[in-house]
Formats: sequence, structure tokens, C-alpha cells
Amino acid sequence: MKIRNLNLALWQGFLVTFPFYFLPSGYPRISDFFIVAILGRTLFEGKFYLDRAARPLLAVLTAFVAYIFGVNLVFSLNLIEGQFLQSSIFYIYNGLFFTTALVLFARHREEFIAATLRGVLISLAVQVPLGLYFLQQGEVRQTIFFNNPNQLGYYALLAAAVVAYCAGVVKPKPAVVVAALSGCLFLALISLSKAAIIGAVLILALEGFRRPKLGLALAAALVIFATAVPVGNKIVTTAVDRIESIGDQGDDTIEGRGYDRIVKNPQYLAFGSGEGRFSRFNVYGGKELHSVFGTVLFSYGLVGSALGLLFLGLLCGRMGAHVQPLLPVAFYGITHQGLRLTMLWCVLAIAWCTWHLARERPA
Repeated sequence: MKIRNLNLALWQGFLVTFPFYFLPSGYPRISDFFIVAILGRTLFEGKFYLDRAARPLLAVLTAFVAYIFGVNLVFSLNLIEGQFLQSSIFYIYNGLFFTTALVLFARHREEFIAATLRGVLISLAVQVPLGLYFLQQGEVRQTIFFNNPNQLGYYALLAAAVVAYCAGVVKPKPAVVVAALSGCLFLALISLSKAAIIGAVLILALEGFRRPKLGLALAAALVIFATAVPVGNKIVTTAVDRIESIGDQGDDTIEGRGYDRIVKNPQYLAFGSGEGRFSRFNVYGGKELHSVFGTVLFSYGLVGSALGLLFLGLLCGRMGAHVQPLLPVAFYGITHQGLRLTMLWCVLAIAWCTWHLARERPA
């Protein structure tokens, strides 16, 4: 399927360039300019279409982001600290990104899903050879062009979820799906991110159970990689050792991820503490709480958590088995704060779009 629309080409540009971090985390990336271009063209053309079913979802998301901005603004003014507003910018941008994805889907339907899959496939076709190249440099945990190994691992997990969702709609050749999911697992393995490795394996297992022939092909590819490819055996062995070390490190505990901050500062549970200036808290060394769910609860309280849960409920409450690729992503969020990564919002958007498209098709 050829792309006949510039916005879809720009969308693919975002997906292909997303893994390239040339500046520290928090600064604009090349991929961001593609999204800004889509937003600019959409607003200029005045073609801002949305499915009726998406409107309640976006209304709740808008309320969630507005509440986040309000909480952070209060703490920014009280503590004279700009980090709170920087946190708000991430949520505003990702909210606009999510909306952009749904606008593109409303206008292009299956062609948008096909463009998404193609963009991720091209990205993986670039990242996997780069991963093999950087392995030769001797680093234990690879980053490629990300800023740290966890970002690479998280990207691999999210890319696997996108492939799983899009493949159910576009129906590419099984060999393409096997290659793509195997590439995602490879990137997770070389990142040595424990949560990402487990999450990627879970996605492959879920896809394998859903499509047994695909599962056998994935298992065969993994066995061949681990036994017949010289570097493969070393990668798998190192990753297995890494997984077996769970619990041996200080950050593998509730306290190590920062959850005890919630218990020791109950005064913030109602409305939140804001997301910034973590040196205020004498637990976990004044670091960021490493959890999506813990961060939302502690930073934005029960009010923000209720809005976030309502958004998730509207997004996937009626998906049934379609929600499966999101479960390993949620598992990753238990021990990592991944809300700022725009690729997560891409997965959420694609999950909703593919589910909505499946409902439109005749049984």
C-alpha cells in the first residue's frame, strides 16, 4: 500500500527517527518536528476530524492533562521551581500527540495502521543492525542512540506492542511478523532491562498462543539465534543471568523504586505533590519515583489517579482479549516511570484505533 498523503509520510518519519537521541533526555528530538509538522498542517487545513467514539476519551484526557498542569503550576509558584512546568509540557505534548494519531486514523483508517506498521518495521530494520554493530564496542548494556539502556528496552517493548496490534489489521506475511518481533526481543535483550525483557517475552508468548504457527516460528527463531549464532548465545546467556539476578540489587525492592514515599507522605494523597523538585523528600535519595502508577498517585493524588483510570477505562475497558499487548506494557510501568515517552502514547492510540477498526468490520 503506497502512501498518498504527506501527513502519513510525516507520521512514518516520526516512527523511523524516534530512536535517535542526539540531545539529553527532555530536549526536542528530530522525531518531534514531524509531529509538529502534522499538527501545523492539520490546523492550517482545518481538517480536524475525530470519530464520535473518540470524543469522550479525549475529553477525559484533556481533563487529566489540565489537572496535571494545574497541580504543577501551584507547586511551581510556591517553590519557585521550573521543573514542575517542564513535567507539564511532556503531558501536554503527549496529549496532543495522542489526539493527532486519532485524527490521522479518522481520516485514513486502515492506511494509517499500515503506515504505522511500515514505519516501525523500517525503524527496526535500522536499529537491529546498529545494535549488532554497537555490540562489538564492548559495552555490557547497549543504548544505541538512546540516552540509557532502559530507554532502548522500553522502546523495544513498545515497538513489539505496535507490531502485534498492527499485524492483526494489516495482515503482513508471517515471516515479516516473526522478523519484527524477533528484532524487538533482540533489542530488549541487548538493553539488559529486566522489565523490558520480561515484557517483550510476554508479548511474543501472547502472540504465539493466539497464533500457534507464528508461535512455533518465533520459538524456532529464538532457538536458532541462541544456539547457531555465536553472538546470540552470549546475548541470551547474559540476559538470563540478568533476569536471575532480580532481587539481588537494592532497586529491586518497593523502597528501591520509591514507593515508600507514598506511605511516608500521606498528606499528598488527595491532590498530589506535583512532579518535580524530588529533593523535597528524604526517601529514595530525593530521586524520581520509578513507577507510572506510583508517580500518578503521588504526584497528582486521588483526583489525578481517578482521571487517569477513567481515561484507561474508556480506552480499553471494552477491548476484551484485544487488550493483551498492553498488559506487558503495564507490567513495565510498575517499576519504571515511562509516561513521558511519546512511544507509549503511540501504543495507546494504536490499541484504540485497531480495536475500533475491528468493530467496524463485518464478523
